[in-house]
Amino acid sequence: MFNILMIMKLLLPFRVIKPVGLLLLVVVVKLVVLVVSVILVVLVKLVILDLLVHVVMMVILDNLVLMVLMVIKVMTVILVVLVILVVLVELQRVIYIHILKIHRVIHG
Repeated sequence: MFNILMIMKLLLPFRVIKPVGLLLLVVVVKLVVLVVSVILVVLVKLVILDLLVHVVMMVILDNLVLMVLMVIKVMTVILVVLVILVVLVELQRVIYIHILKIHRVIHG
């Protein structure tokens, strides 16, 4: 069974440096979430711009079926990105809870 508490105890250095290790772990988690969020937002913006170009082309060509398909494609991409962002935020929350548990175990 995967026990993140035991793994984090092993990852943290000696007792004197442990608060610094916890702080470093929090900073790394925040940076990873921030970078992934920025990448996902940029991808969504690119997909939306792609959709706008295709919608304009479809309106010019008067092809309603392709326009609807493009809208569905973009909405599914946006939905997937939102789900990934929610999972990242939840993962960040779970890691913080485990860090607090480790801090309580170390310092009583």
